[in-house]
Amino acid sequence: MTTYGVDRYGTAGGDIGIYMSAADANSTLLALEHIDQSAGLDPVLAKLRESIKAALVTKSSGDTDSAPSSGE
Repeated sequence: MTTYGVDRYGTAGGDIGIYMSAADANSTLLALEHIDQSAGLDPVLAKLRESIKAALVTKSSGDTDSAPSSGE
């Protein structure tokens, strides 16, 4: 079972970081795409999908400050 790290000490209303491997992020993105195609996504899940897409793009661009590597 994979454990995801969540920064629970951010300020109220601020951003939180969810750390997962790129493979897990891709799998989650694929699952959200399948749900969207079959039943449509709740707006909250659609925002999550867009955040995952943006994180994967950032990671693939080599911006290691914004996107932790899966080895951390």
